[in-house]
Amino acid sequence: MKNLDKIARRKLADVLLEAQVLNREQLKSATDQTIATGKPLYEILITAGMITEDDVVGAISVVFQIPPLHIANCKVDKEVVSLFPAELLLRQQLIPFGRCGSIIMVLMSNILSYPVMNQIEEISQCELFLYVGFSSEIRAYLESNVKVVVAPAKTTSGMAWDTMFDLANDSIMGSTTTETQNPLDNWGV
Repeated sequence: MKNLDKIARRKLADVLLEAQVLNREQLKSATDQTIATGKPLYEILITAGMITEDDVVGAISVVFQIPPLHIANCKVDKEVVSLFPAELLLRQQLIPFGRCGSIIMVLMSNILSYPVMNQIEEISQCELFLYVGFSSEIRAYLESNVKVVVAPAKTTSGMAWDTMFDLANDSIMGSTTTETQNPLDNWGV
């Protein structure tokens, strides 16, 4: 992962301050809101009107010399996207959109941590090449094209209450009682 560790060591706030897009008072206010709400810093800054998406993309692009890219200007290879867990893409707000030989091209909206960059390279078995994009575009693409598959919950409809109780008890106690066994057998009845 050539030269990408310098990206992972920097925080977005530092990049925005360095690019003079944000001042320390704005950062303090936004940081307090981040702590109170759990929302990402860039989301709070943009929502509050302290910065724009253009500011974020421009600062990351200039400071790290990462090319900016609109999602509309690239052809997303859905086969490449499908290599990655939906949870990773949605949580990190990134789109792995193509592969060229041993290079995987990834559009990100925020600075990625070293473990995330490493995970992308491990999954793809490729060297990472980053582009920076607009969070609203990336979010819209992911919401309409990447689905998280949730396993259906075990249903108990139509099951006798005593069987449900026994299954719950078995789950808690670690018993091996199954639905085919009569739970009363364990009580000598």
